[in-house]
Formats: sequence, structure tokens, C-alpha cells
Amino acid sequence: MDIENLVNEYGDRLFKYIYRMTRNKEDAEDILQEVFIEMIRIQNPKKIDNIKSYLYRTSYHCTVEYINKKKKVSFLKNLKGKMPSAEDEVLQNHLDPMLEKGLKQLNDEEKTIFLLRVLEEMPFVK
Repeated sequence: MDIENLVNEYGDRLFKYIYRMTRNKEDAEDILQEVFIEMIRIQNPKKIDNIKSYLYRTSYHCTVEYINKKKKVSFLKNLKGKMPSAEDEVLQNHLDPMLEKGLKQLNDEEKTIFLLRVLEEMPFVK
């Protein structure tokens, strides 16, 4: 599948997924662009078993990386207090307190699985 088809098929859903984590349209657009740039960089995309899963995982990792970079810049500007993790910032942006408390008890992989299953309604597939 070429990149244009991937953008047409998954672009809107990936944007919504990323936006839920960032709560910022411009950041979500930047991250989505990076996701598709990563797809272009892949030497042999035919080796990817599940493109949809790969795109969502890449979206998650690009979002966390983007938030971490943004926080470092903010931290250096302010030089105040302790910085929360990228995952904490994602949770604070869009989840209610009870769900946030439960998600903090999960490891990164479990959080990703939960968010993809519940928020994106993706099936549990091995």
C-alpha cells in the first residue's frame, strides 16, 4: 500500500487518536506528519504484518516523544519543579480522575492496549 492510500485510509483516525493525547490540533498535525514520515523511511513495508497496528504504535511513540521534547524545552525555560512523564500529561489532558488513577497502575504496554481497545475500539489481536 502506498503512502497516499495509508493517509487516506488511516489519517483521520490517527489524527483523532493523537489529538486525544495532546489536546492540541497543531501538535497532533505535526505528530501525524511524523508518523507518515516514519512509514516512508521503512525499507521494506511489506514485512509489516499489521499496518493498522503499526501505525497506532508509531503514533503513540511519536506522541510520547513529542511531548517529552516539548516538556524539556518548557522545563529549561521555567527551571521549576518536577516534570510529569509524557504519559501523565496525556492522562491529565483527557481522562477522568478515576480512570486516570487506574491507568497509572498499568505499565506502558498495558496502557497502550487499553487506550487502543477502549478509545479506538480496536480488537484484542495477538
